[in-house]
Amino acid sequence: MEERYRALKIQYDSLGRKQSAISIDNREQVWKLFLNYERIRKTNHLYDSNDLVANLFRRLEDHGLSGVWVHRLYVDEVQDFTMAEIYLLMRLTDPNFSFLAGDTAQTIARGVGFRFSELKTLFNEMNQEYQEEDAKAQRVIRTPSPYSLPTSYRSHVGVLRLASAVVEVLYRYWRSQHMRPCAIGVVAR
Repeated sequence: MEERYRALKIQYDSLGRKQSAISIDNREQVWKLFLNYERIRKTNHLYDSNDLVANLFRRLEDHGLSGVWVHRLYVDEVQDFTMAEIYLLMRLTDPNFSFLAGDTAQTIARGVGFRFSELKTLFNEMNQEYQEEDAKAQRVIRTPSPYSLPTSYRSHVGVLRLASAVVEVLYRYWRSQHMRPCAIGVVAR
């Protein structure tokens, strides 16, 4: 096993129950699948999104940030990002001027087990990194407090009524029975 995989395996094995969705009993099997995936990927000269993030991060480390500084960062659907992607974005701006929004109940990206508590950890680790890099700069990254919306506007009654009216029109004016849209519930008015 390559040296970089040895170090990664040690880190992987040391993950706590809260840090990984994979049970300790299944980790060895998943590790073997990962190594097989890596072998196939390299043999066929393929890359994945993790390779892209790692490459961009290496370039940032090697050459620094040049060009236009990102003064403010607004990220929506943050639950669909990996922590590595979020970390990369945070390196492009001052994390104190970033706004991250998302819904943990809507994670759709495969391989992303998002939790807002991990963002808190990320901000704390970045703060520690900055302190170690330049203790004299006295730069502090504030760890943001999550704010939960008490009301979901995604399924607001007005939106539901409009959708229901569209479905009702489709059913009323669609002449052929076999060409009607599949069964969709109609919301009572």
